[in-house]
Amino acid sequence: MNITNTTSQRFKLGIERLLAGHIIQYRGCIFHIVDKQLKICCFSSFQLSQTPESEAKSKIKNAKVILDDLFSKAPELQIAQTNLLVEYCFCQEYGKGGVLIAKEVNGDFEWYG
Repeated sequence: MNITNTTSQRFKLGIERLLAGHIIQYRGCIFHIVDKQLKICCFSSFQLSQTPESEAKSKIKNAKVILDDLFSKAPELQIAQTNLLVEYCFCQEYGKGGVLIAKEVNGDFEWYG
Protein backbone atom coordinates (compact mmCIF):
# COMPACT_ATOMS: atom_id res chain seq x y z
CA MET A 1 0.00 0.00 0.00
CA ASN A 2 1.51 3.30 -1.07
CA ILE A 3 0.71 6.09 1.39
CA THR A 4 2.67 8.87 -0.34
CA ASN A 5 0.46 11.81 -1.37
CA THR A 6 -2.75 10.20 -0.22
CA THR A 7 -5.72 11.18 1.89
CA SER A 8 -5.32 11.38 5.65
CA GLN A 9 -7.73 8.44 6.04
CA ARG A 10 -5.70 6.22 3.71
CA PHE A 11 -2.47 7.36 5.38
CA LYS A 12 -3.85 6.39 8.81
CA LEU A 13 -5.00 3.04 7.44
CA GLY A 14 -1.51 2.47 6.01
CA ILE A 15 0.10 3.11 9.41
CA GLU A 16 -2.40 0.78 11.08
CA ARG A 17 -1.58 -1.91 8.50
CA LEU A 18 2.16 -1.39 9.02
CA LEU A 19 1.77 -1.81 12.78
CA ALA A 20 -0.24 -4.99 12.07
CA GLY A 21 2.65 -6.46 10.04
CA HIS A 22 1.79 -5.42 6.50
CA ILE A 23 4.11 -3.72 4.03
CA ILE A 24 3.69 -0.06 3.08
CA GLN A 25 5.49 2.23 0.66
CA TYR A 26 6.24 5.84 1.50
CA ARG A 27 8.34 8.28 -0.56
CA GLY A 28 10.08 5.50 -2.48
CA CYS A 29 10.96 3.36 0.55
CA ILE A 30 9.34 0.13 1.67
CA PHE A 31 8.49 -0.27 5.37
CA HIS A 32 7.78 -3.56 7.10
CA ILE A 33 7.69 -4.69 10.72
CA VAL A 34 8.72 -8.30 11.25
CA ASP A 35 10.20 -10.12 14.27
CA LYS A 36 10.48 -6.91 16.34
CA GLN A 37 12.37 -5.18 13.51
CA LEU A 38 11.31 -2.15 11.52
CA LYS A 39 12.84 -2.74 8.10
CA ILE A 40 13.19 0.18 5.73
CA CYS A 41 14.25 -0.71 2.19
CA CYS A 42 15.59 1.75 -0.32
CA PHE A 43 16.67 0.89 -3.85
CA SER A 44 19.59 1.29 -6.22
CA SER A 45 19.29 3.26 -9.43
CA PHE A 46 22.25 1.38 -10.98
CA GLN A 47 22.74 -2.12 -12.36
CA LEU A 48 23.80 -4.52 -9.62
CA SER A 49 27.38 -4.86 -10.86
CA GLN A 50 27.76 -1.07 -11.16
CA THR A 51 26.27 0.01 -7.84
CA PRO A 52 28.78 2.04 -5.82
CA GLU A 53 28.99 1.77 -2.04
CA SER A 54 28.61 5.55 -1.87
CA GLU A 55 25.10 5.28 -3.35
CA ALA A 56 24.11 2.78 -0.68
CA LYS A 57 25.28 5.11 2.08
CA SER A 58 23.53 8.07 0.45
CA LYS A 59 20.23 6.21 -0.02
CA ILE A 60 20.30 4.90 3.56
CA LYS A 61 20.96 8.43 4.81
CA ASN A 62 17.95 9.61 2.79
CA ALA A 63 15.83 6.73 4.15
CA LYS A 64 16.57 8.03 7.66
CA VAL A 65 15.18 11.44 6.66
CA ILE A 66 12.10 9.75 5.19
CA LEU A 67 11.60 7.75 8.40
CA ASP A 68 11.83 10.97 10.46
CA ASP A 69 9.21 12.51 8.16
CA LEU A 70 6.97 9.48 8.64
CA PHE A 71 7.43 9.70 12.42
CA SER A 72 6.42 13.37 12.38
CA LYS A 73 3.18 12.47 10.58
CA ALA A 74 2.46 9.28 12.54
CA PRO A 75 3.40 9.66 16.21
CA GLU A 76 1.93 6.22 16.97
CA LEU A 77 4.62 4.72 14.75
CA GLN A 78 7.34 6.61 16.62
CA ILE A 79 6.01 5.28 19.93
CA ALA A 80 5.96 1.70 18.57
CA GLN A 81 9.48 2.13 17.18
CA THR A 82 10.97 2.43 20.67
CA ASN A 83 10.51 -1.34 21.05
CA LEU A 84 11.82 -2.18 17.59
CA LEU A 85 15.26 -2.63 16.08
CA VAL A 86 15.52 -0.42 12.97
CA GLU A 87 17.25 -1.98 9.98
CA TYR A 88 17.94 -0.07 6.76
CA CYS A 89 18.30 -2.25 3.66
CA PHE A 90 19.69 -1.12 0.32
CA CYS A 91 18.53 -3.39 -2.49
CA GLN A 92 18.45 -3.92 -6.22
CA GLU A 93 15.02 -4.84 -7.58
CA TYR A 94 14.76 -7.11 -10.60
CA GLY A 95 11.03 -7.40 -11.16
CA LYS A 96 9.66 -10.16 -8.96
CA GLY A 97 12.37 -9.97 -6.32
CA GLY A 98 15.44 -8.18 -5.11
CA VAL A 99 18.99 -8.55 -3.92
CA LEU A 100 20.30 -7.10 -0.66
CA ILE A 101 23.39 -5.00 -1.46
CA ALA A 102 23.99 -3.30 1.90
CA LYS A 103 22.36 -2.75 5.25
CA GLU A 104 22.76 -0.63 8.35
CA VAL A 105 21.70 -1.62 11.86
CA ASN A 106 22.52 0.51 14.92
CA GLY A 107 24.92 2.59 12.84
CA ASP A 108 26.86 -0.47 11.63
CA PHE A 109 27.06 -0.46 7.83
CA GLU A 110 27.61 -3.73 5.97
CA TRP A 111 28.38 -3.83 2.24
CA TYR A 112 27.56 -6.99 0.31
CA GLY A 113 27.81 -5.53 -3.21
